[in-house]
Amino acid sequence: LVLKAEDLFTDAQEPSEGPINDLIDGNTGTYFHAAWSVDKGPMPHYIVAKLPKSIHGLRFSYTTRNHSGSGNHPKVMNVYVSNDFDGSTYDVSGLTHVDEFTSLPNGAAQSFNSQDFVLDNEYQYVWFEINETHGGTKHFAMSELSVSEAILQVVDPEAPAEGD
Repeated sequence: LVLKAEDLFTDAQEPSEGPINDLIDGNTGTYFHAAWSVDKGPMPHYIVAKLPKSIHGLRFSYTTRNHSGSGNHPKVMNVYVSNDFDGSTYDVSGLTHVDEFTSLPNGAAQSFNSQDFVLDNEYQYVWFEINETHGGTKHFAMSELSVSEAILQVVDPEAPAEGD
C-alpha cells in the first residue's frame, strides 16, 4: 500500500530532526525520530498510519535507523487497527489488538518483517505502539515503514481441481 506523508501521525515528533515523512521516502539513510529534545512523556509513543483503503489482511515491515547507536531502536511494540482516528488522541483502549512484538532488531539498518495477520473486520488505520527501546530511552527512531495488504485465499481441499 502506498502511504502518504499527510496520512502519518505521531504523538512525539522530534522538532529538530527526523520528520515522520522520512519513514516512507524509500531511503534508509533518512529516519523518523521521536522527541528527545523536548519532553513528550514516558513510553509508549505512537505512529499511526491511515491506509489508502480498508484491509482485511495485514502485514508490515520496518527498518531501524541506519546508524551505530542502537539504544533507541524499538524493542517491544504492539500493533493495533481501527477505523477511526482523530489525528491527536492516542488511546488504544477501544482498538483491536493485532499482536505484541518483543525482541525486535537492534542493529543499524536492520529490517523486521511481520507475518500475515487475518483481521476480524476491515480496518483503515494501523497503530504502532512503541513500548520499550533496547536502551530504555523515552524516544525511538526508525528509517522506513511499510504496510501491505495480505490477500487471503481459502482453498477447499475437497473441491475438484480446475479442469477436473
